[in-house]
Amino acid sequence: MTIKTRSKARIVPWGAIFVSVALLAMMAGPALGASGIQVLVDGQEINYGDTPVIATDGHTYTGVRSMARALGVPEDRIKWDGPTQTVSLSKDNTIVVLILGNKVMQVNDGIVTMDTAPFATNESIYLPVRYLAEAFGYTVEWNESTQQALIKSPAPVEPADAAELTEADSDKTVTIAVGERITVALESNPSTNYSWIMAQGPDAAILSSSPVQFEPGAVDVPGAPGTERWVFDGVAKGSTSFSLNYTRPGSNEIPAKIFKLNVVVE
Repeated sequence: MTIKTRSKARIVPWGAIFVSVALLAMMAGPALGASGIQVLVDGQEINYGDTPVIATDGHTYTGVRSMARALGVPEDRIKWDGPTQTVSLSKDNTIVVLILGNKVMQVNDGIVTMDTAPFATNESIYLPVRYLAEAFGYTVEWNESTQQALIKSPAPVEPADAAELTEADSDKTVTIAVGERITVALESNPSTNYSWIMAQGPDAAILSSSPVQFEPGAVDVPGAPGTERWVFDGVAKGSTSFSLNYTRPGSNEIPAKIFKLNVVVE
């Protein structure tokens, strides 16, 4: 991501973030009011340090460092660029850039226009709670009766299910996205002592596999065939393959059936 600045400047560690902030505090800014407001992330009140919550004009602000750390931003990814008055925060695949006094927030390659702006006061820099939390995928609710800003972590993303594959899809190449799932359903009959065995596993860094599950057939009769379901999830971009043999465990005989699949994860 390219960040445009007004002049060339070196991004410096957090320790330099307070340099010249006292001068900024003297600039015109929002009228600050008494707070008494709590900010909770997943039910836990954040550590405000020496930057207590500020509530003004219908917005809630916290110190940049205390809020960023509560949202899981690593310490070395909290950056301050003095000449451009820019705060840069990064976590996982998200980069957030805010400028003091500017209502435009950059999130990766996109722009979010806020109805408020970061400001400096009492030698500290304050960021709007809601906008910063939402930029990192959190949800924010306001409890009027308790005067609490409730921030909740993003719900875990469940892998999307791709079309279920069968023996007819053997030797094909399937393309999926990172986070997408492949399910391979293969007929099996444990009463014959035959089952599907992983002969060659996929590259685990690209495609992960879950333990196989056997589902009895529609006819609930001892010895009736059922279905083995093999589940694979795209982990990272790349290509890999795997093969399954239908055979008797421990036997050196030629497999009765072989299923092979090439997978491209984009």
